[in-house]
Amino acid sequence: MIQNCYESSIWVKQFDNSNEFNQDVLNTTKAISATTPKPVADHNVDLWVSDNMQTIRSYFMEGFKDLCSTYNEKADFDIDSMNMVNPMKHGDFKSCHNHDVIDAFGVYYVNESDEGGKLRLYDPRFLSKKSFSQGPYIEIKPRTGLMVIAPYYVWHEVTPYLGNETRYSLICNMVFNNVT
Repeated sequence: MIQNCYESSIWVKQFDNSNEFNQDVLNTTKAISATTPKPVADHNVDLWVSDNMQTIRSYFMEGFKDLCSTYNEKADFDIDSMNMVNPMKHGDFKSCHNHDVIDAFGVYYVNESDEGGKLRLYDPRFLSKKSFSQGPYIEIKPRTGLMVIAPYYVWHEVTPYLGNETRYSLICNMVFNNVT
């Protein structure tokens, strides 16, 4: 008998919002970023400041609930206490990391570029995999309205961004309220 013991589920969904919606979210994100101390991505912020941002909050809720269901976890969690704007400028990257103080993380791409800045999600066994492997990571190209949600233990990084315009993403972290 073969059991799948260590597979990792990742939630990925493309939201097809109107151009007006996307522009409003971009403008709101820029305004939040402008009033946040530098470096912006190191500071928790209140993202849910407008109706369209509340819509994105509902997208995160949907994704985190689906992820909980996949892992047979009770969907009793908080997503309002650890959120960030992540502006990527030319040459920026995020080195490989995971998160030990949260239970899941999510990213929503506010705008896109073809100039790098791809999200790499690593198989949690990537440091020791030698066989029975499809490769150590999957690579996701950011697109406006794309959301990716994964468990905390999934190592990830962002490749160097080479665009001239700042690319923005919204980071939403999920923490279970009552862990037993």
